[in-house]
Amino acid sequence: MTGFGAATASLGGFFGFLFGVPRRTGSHSPGGAVSYSGNTNLESISDWLTKVIVGVSLVEARQLKVEVSNFAKWASANMGIAVTPGVVWCVGTFSFIVGFALVYVFVRSRLPVLLRDAEQKASSIGNGGSPEK
Repeated sequence: MTGFGAATASLGGFFGFLFGVPRRTGSHSPGGAVSYSGNTNLESISDWLTKVIVGVSLVEARQLKVEVSNFAKWASANMGIAVTPGVVWCVGTFSFIVGFALVYVFVRSRLPVLLRDAEQKASSIGNGGSPEK
């Protein structure tokens, strides 16, 4: 069960990283100011995904329910421990959401600072400065 939770958390983390990466704004010249702004991909994909989910659910609602139920039954039977399909589905969903949230918040808050520092060091080396600061 722990492996399943870790796998779904990793998948959620991948999507958190994908949606959290900031966009570079500002000057692309060696001496220009560089800044990073929030990425709006999440908003665009959220709108698109909502439309797709609504469309698919209207057409394939019965089949989707059967497939989700079959996956949860298969996973619960192959866990090696006695768990119900509902527990498998809850653990998977919870782990995915936690993995997404943790990586998304880290990438949105910390990655712009790391990228800005790296660009400043690279520009100081390019201008004949020392890499140590």
